Amino acid sequence: VDLSYPLEGPGHLTAVPAVWDLTPEQRRQIGYGRPVSVNPPPGRDLGGYAARVRSMAPAGNELRDRDRELAELRAFCESDEPYLLWQGEPWSGKTALMSAFVLDPPPGIRVAAYFAAHHLGRQDPFDQVVGEQLAAIADEPPATDGFHRHLENAAERCRHAGERLVLVVDGLDEDPGIALRLPRNPPAGAGVLVSSRPRPGLHPRLPADHPLRSCRVRTLTPTPYAARLEVQARNELTLWLRD
Repeated sequence: VDLSYPLEGPGHLTAVPAVWDLTPEQRRQIGYGRPVSVNPPPGRDLGGYAARVRSMAPAGNELRDRDRELAELRAFCESDEPYLLWQGEPWSGKTALMSAFVLDPPPGIRVAAYFAAHHLGRQDPFDQVVGEQLAAIADEPPATDGFHRHLENAAERCRHAGERLVLVVDGLDEDPGIALRLPRNPPAGAGVLVSSRPRPGLHPRLPADHPLRSCRVRTLTPTPYAARLEVQARNELTLWLRD
């Protein structure tokens, strides 16, 4: 925005082309010269599900000692990899990492998420929870059994807006059947990010050619801070059981 004309009222602005002396890297970072869709970009909000994600995130969404892992997640978002699987033992920090990513995704990334954490109580089925988020991104009313259609439409809308769609599933080990609902061929411009314990492994009915069986697997190890939290939690549990 370059000028405003008071005589035309506060609702009028005049824009002129920006001519900046930028390096190629600066142009890449701000998306200079990228075609802009005339459609409004899809929203970033997770809707009512955001409250559940916040309940699992680190306090203040402050993730400690995970700069390398967050950088890897950003790299995945910028790639055309269809799937990425993070595995870790209990207390390795999988849910903390996934929730921090979901609540604060990189610029240009739209997220739909499902956290299969049974200890937080019952939640609606995967298709319904994620379908509603995808429908909101696609700007269409949610439909029963519309998960895959909403996924296609949300990915298409993101592509037109110059965005990438990432579907996040945390805790696959707690509900292995979710893997059967994940797309064998994600739509263009969409990726699937999954976290799980190494055991019990993938659902036995998952097809042999499903990308989740052959995708890149990253191992998450506990940070010193996470290890201290585990010790503290176990000590508190021991005291509680004694009482």
